[in-house]
Amino acid sequence: MAEHTGGPTEELGEEGNSQPSPMSHSSQPSHASDLSPAPINPDPTTTYLLTRLNLPPTTPLTLALFPLPPAGERPTAPLIALVQVAIWSSPERRLTLQGIYDALMRRFVWYRENPNGPWTRSIRHLVSLKAMFVKIRLHGHLNPESTSQGTAYWTLDISQGEGDKRIRKRLYPGRPPVLEAGGESDVAELGDSD
Repeated sequence: MAEHTGGPTEELGEEGNSQPSPMSHSSQPSHASDLSPAPINPDPTTTYLLTRLNLPPTTPLTLALFPLPPAGERPTAPLIALVQVAIWSSPERRLTLQGIYDALMRRFVWYRENPNGPWTRSIRHLVSLKAMFVKIRLHGHLNPESTSQGTAYWTLDISQGEGDKRIRKRLYPGRPPVLEAGGESDVAELGDSD
């Protein structure tokens, strides 16, 4: 059984449940139809991402959409947008954490120059926190007799919304619990009343 990390998790068999990317990564198209523009009505996730990035619906979704920053500077695009596009533009629309890191390092010099920087922890936190990032475990794809839990991939599920996977209550001594998402607490104030 797969480890549950607080968010939705899917388990896939050896074959996986992947769908090919609408973008061809080969340099030579196999058919003349491969040269046609993207479909007018792409899938909902692509539409969502292009809308969030204020781009036309026929724009190919790749990390090349984000401008390269000046040498030695971090990309100005929000990390969540970079991670979303890295995952969704991958051939199977899912990536391991290392796959996400590799995609960003291939596109941006700053990430290559800081391969073990805090940005890797930020990505790990981001995909674990946000509801739209869904962990998928592939079992037995290397060794069917293995006792490991398999390889964890991350994909996008926009039906989960833009919020966090769960609201956590934080307790502070002498103060009422505060909801992490900024809502009001329905728990009575802690401490003695005068």
